[in-house]
Amino acid sequence: MTRSVQRYATTAAIAKKAGFDGVQIHAAHGYLVSQFLSPITNQRKDDWGGSLENRAKFLRKVYAATRAVVGKDFPVAVKLNSADFQKGGFSIEDSCQVARWLEDDGIDLIELSGGTYEQMSFVNGTEEQQRDSTIKREAYFLEYAREVRHAVSVPLMVTGGFRSVAAMERAIVDDGIDMIGLARPLCVQPDAVAGILDGLVEKIGIEEDGLVIGRGRFGVNARNWFINLVNTVSRVEYYAWQMNRMSRGLMPQTDARNNAVGYFLWYLNRTTFLGLRRKFARKS
Repeated sequence: MTRSVQRYATTAAIAKKAGFDGVQIHAAHGYLVSQFLSPITNQRKDDWGGSLENRAKFLRKVYAATRAVVGKDFPVAVKLNSADFQKGGFSIEDSCQVARWLEDDGIDLIELSGGTYEQMSFVNGTEEQQRDSTIKREAYFLEYAREVRHAVSVPLMVTGGFRSVAAMERAIVDDGIDMIGLARPLCVQPDAVAGILDGLVEKIGIEEDGLVIGRGRFGVNARNWFINLVNTVSRVEYYAWQMNRMSRGLMPQTDARNNAVGYFLWYLNRTTFLGLRRKFARKS
């Protein structure tokens, strides 16, 4: 366990040496730290499992080790699930308590998100929000962030679904959120923040309904699990494709955004088919 904790600290030290301004410990979305926090995935019977205090031990040890190597003046943040939206899983009450412990430990900022790859709320919002109005869908985790805000005074960032400047301003002014996290919009509009700060942009990102197959029963909120899977994967891979393009010095390509099937096939080619080709190439 000590070795796993130390790997996080080593990576943070490398990031600092490379010139980064801060680091973030990813404790959300079902990855390793999140798995320790969740009573669904953490079935350990020792001091690292059972009670919430024990389940949070790994995260707190990672933070302590990270802080020790980067120093007290180097920003360290944590990305934390507001909830994982699974029955019997990590709850908003758990999130508030973990946030309190992190504040006591000296964390500089907590970013709130939610969900796992079994319940991908960080991609589509919660099931209730998907059925609600566009305005209420825009800030996926703001409702939960309000509860965490009451629990701690440490700076909070909320990520997930923000598209309009008006919604961002409301979160900061009315709800006491300190920072707005943007992800997918910056994959298609990498200069969006500059436009917002200059007062030139009121809404960012593209209309994501153009990335789904059909509407109603066979499209948005479709009951068919395969259609839902294709829609979700196509959205995720669409943005992955844009990041791939920018990493090669190309601008995002949004003119073909209505072809959800195309992005799904691109995903299969990039993962399954490419893996098979490499496997056969090694054999030959």
